[in-house]
Amino acid sequence: MEVSPIVNYSSASNDTMSVKDGQAQVTRRADSAQALVIFEYQGEKYKLFSDESTNNLEFLNNPSYNE
Repeated sequence: MEVSPIVNYSSASNDTMSVKDGQAQVTRRADSAQALVIFEYQGEKYKLFSDESTNNLEFLNNPSYNE
């Protein structure tokens, strides 16, 4: 069995930009996350996806969604 996160960065509205030594740097912030579970049952592989969540994304560098 395998469990993996899927992180969505589709919206740029919560990303931040800074300038360091004259170079622009963009910090991407996660918009949502979901879990992917892959498992095998009776020789067949299955994939399950959780619902997307926008809560508690602080560990993905987005404290603004940590509500």
